[in-house]
Amino acid sequence: MKSYLAQLEHFYVSNGYIEGLVITGDSPASITLIENHLDKTDEILVVYILSKFFVNPNERIYKSIESEFFECLNKMKMFNERIHIDMKIRETLKILNNNQQQESMKKSDKRGAEFTLTCFFCLTSINQDKPDQRNPFVNKDNVPYVI
Repeated sequence: MKSYLAQLEHFYVSNGYIEGLVITGDSPASITLIENHLDKTDEILVVYILSKFFVNPNERIYKSIESEFFECLNKMKMFNERIHIDMKIRETLKILNNNQQQESMKKSDKRGAEFTLTCFFCLTSINQDKPDQRNPFVNKDNVPYVI
């Protein structure tokens, strides 16, 4: 089984197929896979996004891809798009980090963890006790609106 997985990993890494990231994860082989994918396809946007999730920020290629991507967007005068992409990736990474923290808390707490619901877009926590976050179809006296 291990030799077959090693063969698969070598095939995906050497050919630069991003599907191989399922096998490589965030290992050093993923860096080579992403580099080969960039050399093969020139898909800088895809490589930029993948590097945010599969490459350690301390690696040389991480900053190299980021600067090359930003330079491309700047040359095309796509400043707003650059800001928007960067903002969305930061939000996604923040959500993933929060989910990982909740999972680790859930595993460490034998009694069960308390969960909080957050809005995907603005990352505001949603609380049932707040009056402005109750059912919008019920007035302040908890009487449903008639439509």
